[in-house]
Amino acid sequence: MLLCLLVNTSLVISCVLIHYLFLAWVSYKLDCLERQRRIYLIIHVIDGLVAHMLEIFFFAVAYFYMLHHLDVGHLTGEFDGSFFDCFYFSFVTYTSVGFGDIVPDGWIRFTVGVEALLGLMMITWTASLLYLAMQRQWQVDLIARKQHFDKERS
Repeated sequence: MLLCLLVNTSLVISCVLIHYLFLAWVSYKLDCLERQRRIYLIIHVIDGLVAHMLEIFFFAVAYFYMLHHLDVGHLTGEFDGSFFDCFYFSFVTYTSVGFGDIVPDGWIRFTVGVEALLGLMMITWTASLLYLAMQRQWQVDLIARKQHFDKERS
C-alpha cells in the first residue's frame, strides 16, 4: 500500500508539473509574439494534446512497472500484460471513458482512481486555457473590427 501511495504521489506531482510547464511555456511564448494571433489557438490545442499524451504515457509506464515489479494487484479481462495494453488502459482511464474491458484488482485500483480524477482535472484545465485564449482572440478581433469600422465612417 505504501508503494502504491508513493507511486500515486509521484505521478500526480509529475503530471501537474508537466501540464503547468507545457501550458505556461507555450502561453508565455505566444504572448511574446504579435503576429499570427489566429494560429495561437491551434498551437494551444496541440500543446494540450501533447501534455495529455505525455501524462497518459507516464501512467502507462507506472502501470507496467507496478504490474511487473510490485505486488500491488493486477489487471484482468482483455489484458495480456503488454505495454500497449497498459497504454490503452491508461488512455481509457485518463479520459474517463472506462470501457470496462480491462478491470483493476488490488491496490492498483487507487492508481486507476487517481488517474481518472487527475485526467478530469487536466482536461478541464486545458479547456479553461483554450476558452481564455479564444476570449482574448475575440476581444482583439472585436477591437480591430471596431477600429476598421470607425476608420471607414470618418
